[in-house]
Parts: sequence; structure tokens; C-alpha cells
Amino acid sequence: MLNNFFNKTTKVIENYYRRRKFINFNKKIFKQDNKKINKGIFLVEFNAFHDSHAIYSIFINYIKKKYNYRVEAFFNYCLTSAPLHFTLLGRIKWNLANILSLNNFAVYRSFNVENIFRPIIKKEITEKANLYYKKNFHKIKKKEDVMDIKIENILIGELLYDSFIRIKRLPTVDIFGNDFQNHYFNFIELTLFWVEYFRKNKIKGLVTSHSVYSYGLPIRIALSQKIPCYLPDAFGIVKVNKDTLYGGNYGSVQNYKKDFCKLKKEIKFNGINKAKKILESRLKYGSMLNYKFEDRSSFGPTVRKRYIKSKKRFNVLICTHDFFDAVHFHGKSIFPDFYEWLLFLGKISKQTNFDWYIKNHPKYSGKFRLSQPISDNIVKKFLKNNKQIKLLPNNLSNRQIIEEGVNVVLTVYGSVGSEFPFFSIPVVNAAYNPHIAFDFTVTPKSFKQYIRVIKNLDNIKIKNNNLKELYEFYFMKNLLPDNNWLTGDYDRLIKNIGGYDNLQSSNFYKYWIDNFDYKKFIKLCKRFDIFIKSNDDRLQTKHTP
Repeated sequence: MLNNFFNKTTKVIENYYRRRKFINFNKKIFKQDNKKINKGIFLVEFNAFHDSHAIYSIFINYIKKKYNYRVEAFFNYCLTSAPLHFTLLGRIKWNLANILSLNNFAVYRSFNVENIFRPIIKKEITEKANLYYKKNFHKIKKKEDVMDIKIENILIGELLYDSFIRIKRLPTVDIFGNDFQNHYFNFIELTLFWVEYFRKNKIKGLVTSHSVYSYGLPIRIALSQKIPCYLPDAFGIVKVNKDTLYGGNYGSVQNYKKDFCKLKKEIKFNGINKAKKILESRLKYGSMLNYKFEDRSSFGPTVRKRYIKSKKRFNVLICTHDFFDAVHFHGKSIFPDFYEWLLFLGKISKQTNFDWYIKNHPKYSGKFRLSQPISDNIVKKFLKNNKQIKLLPNNLSNRQIIEEGVNVVLTVYGSVGSEFPFFSIPVVNAAYNPHIAFDFTVTPKSFKQYIRVIKNLDNIKIKNNNLKELYEFYFMKNLLPDNNWLTGDYDRLIKNIGGYDNLQSSNFYKYWIDNFDYKKFIKLCKRFDIFIKSNDDRLQTKHTP
């Protein structure tokens, strides 16, 4: 017990000194500029993510120098990890930390952020929200109606839906429950706050970490006013627009095939060869991880015990999702959420002559440990009424499942869509997805079409150009964007800081300071120039002077 206390205390002290070192480092690198600038406001998200702090520091200082904008930071976590309305104690804590520049307030000011604010819901906004709520709530008759909710002609429905699921840790929504109705009302208030804020202020640009949940509200409003928005992380930078609004840093997935055809022959040739090499290593041998988030391979070693009963049967595998993780990441889908999709499959599986199996995510560490057990328990409860579906172990290798004889895989929009087709196994999606531009998966366009496909899974055919398209997709999604833009070597960064989850730890501060090169920072600013002026939606290696 004493050892545990000592270790925790040591860690707290270490984190404190690393933060102070990062702050002092910024003050040396980025000249503190206190000139009053009135050319407009550039907004940056205020968060506790260590990698974001480094990214924002270089991007913000490029913006200030290039455009002479005033930079303000906004708290963007109301209705996800924080309540919308301040308690008295919460207001006191926020104001003290802000005035005294404590913790992350000091971090942001170290890279020239001039003001840090949090949404404050005034009486007039609450009254307006109340009128809107009374006028519109009765229009919601079913879950699907939530996805079409607009305020001031700005679509917010799926943001509202996903935020509720996330904070309540519920697999689906009871639209007539008090919890959802209260959440809906608060969401109206928050939306109206941002609409009013953008109307009253001359906003010139926006940088944020996510485009989902309530985090996405400022982006939606900014785009409605044609204000530039950027979504940077340690893996890349995306311009957010109507084509890239859904899908995070994947870019305009619907254009992957068309954009690939426009590339020079040499780029395409080298890209295909590299994608082929990586996919073979990851999927055939399980010897390469996707360091963006994995700490174990889902195509790892096999075991002796058999789990698929017979190769002679037609075997269907359901690959589940984290029930609370951005259900509408790719926009509106056939089902309102992952749970309704699963309930449908449970019902229709009883009407088929197939053998059905279900597998949850591998047991990842870090932040995934928070929600994975809850998702696993939801699946276990579901299976009590669906005993015709057999549960496979989370960590069972997909290679073993393939060898034992799975015939088709079902997902909403999961990464299995670019994995199982490598082995000529069809994958059926239930939503718009990263693979939408290619033919190596099946994506029904309506609920009726989805029913027909599921009832006839044994008639799905794989096209001959399957592997070629897979390589094109993998190249466009993972290799064309400059994943090494921030530090020069993303994989090396992840290994050195101790894994993906440590991007948001003081380990990242240490790595950043130890490896920072001012000449590279200057070159990076020139790259920002080229990228921002280009028509490309993701930062690429070609954006180099």
C-alpha cells in the first residue's frame, strides 16, 4: 500500500515538472506577443490532451504570424465529460484556475492563446431553447427522427444522439425517457450558445480534436458560415468540409478511388507495393500492429481448440462495435445505433439456416478498458435471448476463424471491411463506411435492401479485382496522408512514449521537447502554407517546399 502511494506521488510530481518544462519550452520557442489584434478570432479547443498541446502550439503560432488573428481557446466538453451548467463550486474553480493560469490554462497561454472561455448559458438562451423544445419535441416519434433534428438549419441530430449514449453508457436511446428529454433540452441550449457566439464574433478559423458528439457543434456552425476548420492529430491533419465532416482524419473516403486514379504512375505503383507488403504482414502473419491504436493484433497466433463447428455449414460472423463509440461517425446509417442493428440480426438469424457467431473487439488496454467490459456484458445479455448465436473469445485470432471456415462477416462500418476481403471473405456493412468507394465490401442503401442481402448471404459473390482495390484503399487511407508530419516518424513516437495511450500523457511532453527541431518547425510552417492553399483535404508529403 505504501509502495502504491509512493508510486502515485512520484508520478504526480513527474507530471508537474514535465508540464512546467513544456510551458517554459514554449515561452522560449514562441515569442510572447501581447499586441492587440482586431483582424478576427481564430478558435482552438481547450483540452487536456498532451499531443494536442504540441500540435496546437505550432499551428496556432503559424496562424498568428501569418494572419495576425487573435487566438482564443474554448472548452468543448460540455454534455460529454462535463455538465453544461456550472455549479457554484465549478464556476469558482474555473475562474480561479483561469485567472491564476493554473495547469492547462498555463499551457495554453505559453503558446500565445489570449483568452480561454467556457460556454455560459444565459437566461435568454434558456428561454429561447424552451420555446424551441415545446415547438419541436412532439415531432420525434421514433429514434430515427432524432437524426434529422436541425436548429437554425444546422443538422445536429446524430451529435445529440451519440453524446447521450456516450455519457449515459447506454447501448440505445429511450426517446421518451426523462434523461433523454433533459439531454435534448441542454443540447438545444448549447447549440444556441454557439450560434449566438458565431454571430457576435468575427471568427476566422477553428481547430478542434473531434467532429463527433457535442464536440462537433462548433464545426457544424463554422461550416454553415464557410469558416475554415481543421482537425489535426499526431497522425495527420484534415480540412473539415462537407466531404470530410464524417470520418475524422480519413478525409473524403467517397473520393478515394477517383483520387487514386489522378495520382502519378510512380506514386500509384510504389503505394500499391507498400500497401501489399503491410497488409500481408498484418493479416497473413499478424506480425505488424496498427500503431494508431492497437496494442495487440486481431490476426495474431492461433490456438488448438476449435470454435467454428463445421466448414460444411454456412458460417456467419458478427463483428460488434463499442456501443458508445461515435455510432454516427460516418453519418446516418440504416439503424439508429449499434444495439438496434444487433437486435435485428438476432431476430433475422432465427429465420435462416446459417450458423451464426459473434465476436467482440480484442481486449485492448488503456482507454478501451473503460467501455469494453460494458459492451461485452451487453452482448452477453443479448445472447441469453439469442442462443442460436455462439460467442467467440475476444482475443481469438481472426486467422483462426478464417481457417476454421467463416463464410461472411457482418459489421456496421468496422475495419474488418478491409481485412476479411483480403482472404476473399465478403463483408456486409450497415452504414456509410471508409470502404464506400470500392467494391470489395457490400453496402446496402436501405433497410429493405439490407434485409434481402442478409437473407441471401450465401449468394454474395466476390469480384476478381478484390486485392487490387484493397491495396488502393489501404494506400489512400493510411499511406497517402503524411502520418509522420508531426515528429518525422509516427511509429517511433508511439514506441518511445510507451504506446498509443501515452500520446495523452506527460511522456509525450518529454519526447516532444527532447526531439524538437526549430528548423523543422519553420519548414512545417511552410508546409502549412502549401496545404491550406491547396484543394487537398489531408496534409500529404507533397505539401513540401
